[in-house]
Amino acid sequence: MFASCNVLDPSLSTLPPAPPPALRVIVSWYPNEHEFEPEELWLHIVACQSVLAGHSKNEPLREAQRFLLLLTKGMIVINPLVQNQPTFGVMVWAINEIGRQIVEQYPMPERTPALVATVWAGGLNKGRIMMMRPRRPSPPLSRAVISEEGVSEKGDEAPVTAIERRVQADEGNTPCIEDPKLVVHYRFQRQSLVPGQVFTAFLTANTFCSDHEDDERDVSMTAISLGNHVRIRLDGMASTFANRLTWKMTRLAVRTIWNSIVMGFRYSGGGFVDGPRWESLTFSLQYDGVKVGVGYLDTTGSPHASA
Repeated sequence: MFASCNVLDPSLSTLPPAPPPALRVIVSWYPNEHEFEPEELWLHIVACQSVLAGHSKNEPLREAQRFLLLLTKGMIVINPLVQNQPTFGVMVWAINEIGRQIVEQYPMPERTPALVATVWAGGLNKGRIMMMRPRRPSPPLSRAVISEEGVSEKGDEAPVTAIERRVQADEGNTPCIEDPKLVVHYRFQRQSLVPGQVFTAFLTANTFCSDHEDDERDVSMTAISLGNHVRIRLDGMASTFANRLTWKMTRLAVRTIWNSIVMGFRYSGGGFVDGPRWESLTFSLQYDGVKVGVGYLDTTGSPHASA
């Protein structure tokens, strides 16, 4: 089921994408308004960023985007300043920067205060990103945050259930919610990783996805964390053109690994398993039964492990 990853050549990895010119994100914290459990907020920040990364990076962002936090009914709201021509790509990078500031200011297990971030790029105010728990019932959501398919459109109708208590398996197969033909085969390697570094590595991975169109192929990515201590490596497998790994598959696979495998979130139960597993892991990707990619999550100083 698994293949060795030691054939991968890091020199072939796609170059890291560059942030928008003069990107600046100014975060204001509001601990008296609300404090989020880091597991829930981190889960949704990466998933929200992944949804935005599904758009072309240069596509104009013309209306507010609202994302529901399933357990507490908190919200991530992106309010673009339309006259200054914000794009989806700018907001993907802004979320990346917000995540880094959260890790630096409120590392796990500290609770994260509600926040409002003002996003600047190219010398212009592009809008604000808010992570709050609304005091009043929320307006209809523009899209779901965890999955691009499920979740009620009304903020006051999302399921809130007890946390499911069971341990995430050491290895297994996890299909992608958005496209069940895409399956992640994973195996934990039992090497402990720093939570904030894992979190920021996944944020970096989403900037790669944003930088490429969904239908582009020949994927090769090394996403590095804040502090350069943790990496996510993913490479497409040599195959027929029709079966080659695309950046859309990559984006959905990264989201699946984060949501379901690392964080242990269960859509059916509306909650987490025993807790996130901050450990190295290896994985391979299959699409419609054909292996299309292999990769791993580990420290930057470690040699490739066998998947």
